[in-house]
Amino acid sequence: MLRLDIQHEPYDIDLGSGVSVRVRPYDNLIRLRAGKFTNEKMVEVAEQYKNCLDNDLCTDHLPDVEDEQVRINLSEHFFAIGRALAGIISWAGVAIDDKGTSAPVSEEWITAMF
Repeated sequence: MLRLDIQHEPYDIDLGSGVSVRVRPYDNLIRLRAGKFTNEKMVEVAEQYKNCLDNDLCTDHLPDVEDEQVRINLSEHFFAIGRALAGIISWAGVAIDDKGTSAPVSEEWITAMF
């Protein structure tokens, strides 16, 4: 028997190695926020790429957005980050240095996790 345990309130996920995250239940709002984040990031990367091409600058430091598979992979990556940004409320066991200083839940540190 398959039992679906649909969450309606924030809950904790143990990621192992002393790391846990408190997340909002996945719903349409999180999906929409993740989609918005993905679209914004894809436009940002495409504009950077185009700007480099238009100004005869090197694009080696950017994803090759002319390649369809690269675009698909990049959008999946951004969508995962967007879901995390929209869903993570707090976390424990995420440090920014060897002293154990806790990382704030922010776009910078969530992106760094990916």
